[in-house]
Amino acid sequence: MKCAVLIQAHRGPEQVARLCRALSHPVFDLYIGVDRKTEIAPFRLAVPSGVRFIRRRIDVRWGAFSQVEATLYGLEEILKESPLYDFILFISGQDYPLLPPARIAEELARHPGAQFMCRTRVEEGTPACDRYRYPHVHFGNRTLTRGVNRLLRLVSPGRRKFPLPAAYKGSSWWTLSGSCAEYITRYARTHPRVVRFFRRAHCPDEFFFQSIVLDSPFAASVIPDNFRYVDWSDGRPNPRTLTEADYDRLAASGCWFARKFDAEQDSRILDRLDRRLALLSEEATRTE
Repeated sequence: MKCAVLIQAHRGPEQVARLCRALSHPVFDLYIGVDRKTEIAPFRLAVPSGVRFIRRRIDVRWGAFSQVEATLYGLEEILKESPLYDFILFISGQDYPLLPPARIAEELARHPGAQFMCRTRVEEGTPACDRYRYPHVHFGNRTLTRGVNRLLRLVSPGRRKFPLPAAYKGSSWWTLSGSCAEYITRYARTHPRVVRFFRRAHCPDEFFFQSIVLDSPFAASVIPDNFRYVDWSDGRPNPRTLTEADYDRLAASGCWFARKFDAEQDSRILDRLDRRLALLSEEATRTE
């Protein structure tokens, strides 16, 4: 089995390098997409040799289609490099593994051809639909968005129709089979009307991939869990930064990865996770 890990990063080259070292394993090829707003040279200097960088870089903006665009470009370059990956794991530069890479590979091997992604159907008129505001156009600027949608309501009272049979939302971070990733990139190239719709949607990275996969031949292979530990308890748009105080919950979670971490704020949690990964790897070696 061979897998690719696509890491989307915008800060912390040393932390990203540490993440790459934690994921070092023959099964995994590592690819890093660095936000175009960020200087790439420190990342090239920090990461281990053999890690590849996505050449086409995007200025990623929160809530905009640029997040989807950066991901699609990353997938396309990975598939051109090697179209035979069994799985492609999509994580952020502030993720960290909770299991050794060999254990993650074993979990994937148990589910050949599966897609690990959170998904919930978004119904018209629900708070989730209002959050994503897909019936309206979105420009990233609140004043412009409100003005244009007000004008559109006068010209055409109908709501913007979703271009797929159903909308599904979920986490931006997932694991897809290589064949499903190839299907998505091909779909994006051959369905410009659908892409245009998502270009003017709010937070499209949270429902672009889910909606396409759930309307594809891969729908039946979706396992509705991405096995990421994320703490939204603060009630903010971004997840809480995890610290050493979270260690026991992380260790007991059964997840493959957790996010988000900030080594400048608390590096001790990463130290403890490294020791845990080493211990689990030693235990696995003894039982072989």
